[in-house]
Amino acid sequence: QRHQPTSVLHLHHRKHALNKLLLSITAVLMLTVTASAQNDDIILIKKYAENAFKKGDYEYALQNYLELYKYDKDNLDLNYRIGVCYTETNVDKEKSVPFLEYVVSFNNYPIRTKFFLGKAYMYNYRFTEAIEAFYDYKLVGVDETDLFESDRMIQMCEYTKQLINNPINV
Repeated sequence: QRHQPTSVLHLHHRKHALNKLLLSITAVLMLTVTASAQNDDIILIKKYAENAFKKGDYEYALQNYLELYKYDKDNLDLNYRIGVCYTETNVDKEKSVPFLEYVVSFNNYPIRTKFFLGKAYMYNYRFTEAIEAFYDYKLVGVDETDLFESDRMIQMCEYTKQLINNPINV
């Protein structure tokens, strides 16, 4: 059998295949690096959000939690914290309701969720639902301060309902 010299066309195909392989490997490596950097960003955003939340800087915490929400919409703790942040800021308080309602649709929600849901309903003029949420919250055996605050919120809701139903001419 005679050895035929490798044709120029054959060499070109081998070089092209090698280039494709190198490009594929490079793409996989870039995706891995990008995913790792994105994961580091998520960890950092979570840290910023949690620190701001603990300090009571709910606006900054909300910005960061909303960024995390893009990646994990089903996370109960994240939904809870977003709901609390909306409730405790002047940033679209009505947006707190769906987040907190989502949380209470599960059995293992944080105890204070009903309290914040009551506030969210109250801020959205849903006073009957607010009163129910505050009563539900009182049933879980919270401390005296929370009981007093819940009672005060219930009174505010009832008084506001009366004013709406019977406006006073001033």
